[in-house]
Amino acid sequence: MKKLKLAGSCCVLSLAMAGAPATAETAPKDLVDGLNGIFGQHAGKRASHAKGICAAGEFKPAGEAARLSRAPHFAGDPVPVTIRFSMGGGNPAIPDKTNVTRGMAIRFTLPDESVADLVTISAPVFFARTPEEALQFLLVRKADPATGKPDAAKVAEFSKAHPETTLQGAWLKAHPVPNSYLTTPFYAVNAFKFTNDGGQSVFGRWYIEPAGGVVGLTEEEAESVSDDFLTEDLEKRLAAGAADFQVHVQIAGEGDPITDPTVEWPATRERVHVGTISVSKVTGQDCDGIMFNPLALPTGIEPSEDPILAIRPAVYAESLLRRQQK
Repeated sequence: MKKLKLAGSCCVLSLAMAGAPATAETAPKDLVDGLNGIFGQHAGKRASHAKGICAAGEFKPAGEAARLSRAPHFAGDPVPVTIRFSMGGGNPAIPDKTNVTRGMAIRFTLPDESVADLVTISAPVFFARTPEEALQFLLVRKADPATGKPDAAKVAEFSKAHPETTLQGAWLKAHPVPNSYLTTPFYAVNAFKFTNDGGQSVFGRWYIEPAGGVVGLTEEEAESVSDDFLTEDLEKRLAAGAADFQVHVQIAGEGDPITDPTVEWPATRERVHVGTISVSKVTGQDCDGIMFNPLALPTGIEPSEDPILAIRPAVYAESLLRRQQK
């Protein structure tokens, strides 16, 4: 691995930050309202990634991990993980063949029984640069009561003015629908700062690669599978044995934006292999009550100043509060 660039230290944020709004301009409740305005409110379900299935396994660190960060799960024995695989959007009945992002949220239970969370999606870019842009993206897609559909002209006008909001959709259209959660790559589109025991720091993005390779459905296969085939497939595969993901951190290069999740970093950037996640069993809906918080971070990993990253825990907390009230 190349010599790490030295950077100053910063505070580590935790679950205590979950309910704090990240910007004055856009409140977390506005974003949840925006999601509900498109998908409706569904009792007990998340505002986004409403449809999901839980699993359990373990994370085993790789030899390079401790050189990147002093995070406690980057050295020593394997640690348990709780995983939630999910479909993007707020419709809990969305067919699994729909070409939207998939999610993989991971909770690491650290040796001292504290937790660290990681939230990823199946595209390397997010759909907005800022909370304000994300809110406008949602509002223009709210159905017109007269037609039951969004105003296509308003959507087109917004997309023209904000071309970065079209990049995730274009990436999804260019790739086939995954044939399994276990053959899907997952990306944390926000950057984090990783600091090792020597005080050396770099910015990087998580990348989770399925050990069995990336496999998509053909058009014919997509027509024939059931609306819940991803859960059915997960149960079948794990009944036959554990499945692995290789966990990497992609290191930012010169000129790579640290605070803009709509920009994909070049594939040529260095990737450090930090460990392996072995998914061992399906656990049904037992993690539905968990709020996976991307700012629940251990020593050695800190947030960037990405405004999307900053507001995410507060949005998730608002969604959690609403589903607990149903």
